[in-house]
Amino acid sequence: MIERSLKELPPEPITGAVTPEAAAHRGLTQTRLLNVLRGDLATIVAKCLSPRPKDRYASVDALITDVQRYLAGRPILARPQTTTYRLTKFVRRNRKAVVAGVLAVIALAGISGYALWRQHQAVVAGERAMQMQNFMYRLFKLANSSYMGKPAATVPEFLQLGVKVLPEFINDPADQRAADLSLAESMFDNGDLSHSQDVFLKVIDMARAAGDVNAEAEAEAFAGNNAYNLGHMEQGNALTAHALELSRHAGVAASTRVWAEEYYASNRENSGFRSDDNVKLLQDAVNESKKQHLPVRETAFALYMLASDYEERGRLDEAEQLIRQSIAIYSTEPYATCDQSQMFADLGFIQGSRGDDAGSLPLYQKAYEGLRMCSGAGNHATLLVESYLAGSMIKVGKARDAIPMLEASMPAWRSLVGSSQELANPLVYLARAYLAAGEYSKAEPVARELVAIQNGKVGAKSMRWAASEFVLAQALAGERRYREALAPAETADGIYASEASTPGQKVAQQACHQLLLDIQSKADTAGR
Repeated sequence: MIERSLKELPPEPITGAVTPEAAAHRGLTQTRLLNVLRGDLATIVAKCLSPRPKDRYASVDALITDVQRYLAGRPILARPQTTTYRLTKFVRRNRKAVVAGVLAVIALAGISGYALWRQHQAVVAGERAMQMQNFMYRLFKLANSSYMGKPAATVPEFLQLGVKVLPEFINDPADQRAADLSLAESMFDNGDLSHSQDVFLKVIDMARAAGDVNAEAEAEAFAGNNAYNLGHMEQGNALTAHALELSRHAGVAASTRVWAEEYYASNRENSGFRSDDNVKLLQDAVNESKKQHLPVRETAFALYMLASDYEERGRLDEAEQLIRQSIAIYSTEPYATCDQSQMFADLGFIQGSRGDDAGSLPLYQKAYEGLRMCSGAGNHATLLVESYLAGSMIKVGKARDAIPMLEASMPAWRSLVGSSQELANPLVYLARAYLAAGEYSKAEPVARELVAIQNGKVGAKSMRWAASEFVLAQALAGERRYREALAPAETADGIYASEASTPGQKVAQQACHQLLLDIQSKADTAGR
């Protein structure tokens, strides 16, 4: 020590005196004790032991001051007062306040960034809104007699015009796909199947090229349903199946998933490809609609689709319960007259399926009057319910009153759906009306047209195919052409025997089987 003093060498650091025993005496690990002694405390001790008097504290008071500053977490005077050193001591001394301040700064920065992002989004949304406003203004401007060449444009014509002028006002590809899709769905809802299909297929191509899975799935679901309605069963199945597959991808909207499930399952069921998987998909669509809190109309539609399947399967009580839930939803909306009317038509179908034809007639009448008021006489939904009303009239013995109604509707049907499978609905009821009135020569060509448009477009075990073959067999038997009537009667009888489930279908099965027996007997007699 004398030698170190004479040579003015700095003393050994205090940390060099730390031993395991010293640490244990203080209840610390050796590493922890070293950390405590390093830094300011070691600097104070080293200053006290400095060999040169000028480097030591000038007085006991100066030493006391530095010890007190150390205990208070403030910078000691024995160290150079650099900015970094003073800032470090400040942070340690005010840790909670500094953390709170840093968090506040981060939050402020985040809020500022979010505000700037929202401002940008607002500008983009404003530009989109302006584009859409200009588009709608221009569309209404063009929908006049000088441009359209007629006094007033119909809703389908108005929507077709919208598709035509849309690219002039909407430049963003994603916005254009969304607008086209909305216009196509409105066309579809108004019964314009052909034009809406063109737009759906265009959107599919655009969405696929852009990698927009949601738009592709939604457009394919609607296009597939449309294809079924237009009589293109293979295309319809391919589109709805692919839409269902895409709807399982991450990021696809719940509403798109629900449409994909509904259109795939319902069309498979109606085309004669029944399965429990289809029922589950329709049930999933209802549950998804409720779970994701989709718009009430979409939930009501999901209920309706499931109810329709239950109707075909003979689960009439369950179907009625779902239909009444849909009516309760639609009754809360002042503009849901058409939707409510459609539900009353289904209640009429349920009553008829139970064999209560007299009970179904006023329900169909109420549905028809509501649809005619809100959609017009030539609307697809109105025409469809009108054919159901006529069918109910036939069953209660008013076939001759139903004939002029159905005959008058045929031009509107042909204009709307051409020779697609959709024409089957009025044809089957017109054929039945002629049969009930004993006008077999008029029933036969109608029945043959019905069979022709159904052939290859519905499943071999579809109830629609059974009905088509049955009315043809009835017409031919009425004309006493028993040998020709035998094949369609056998086909219809085989389908009814394996597929009939509702009371109404079972009645048809019995009637068909009796007709087959009569035809076989008379065909044998004619042969002998």
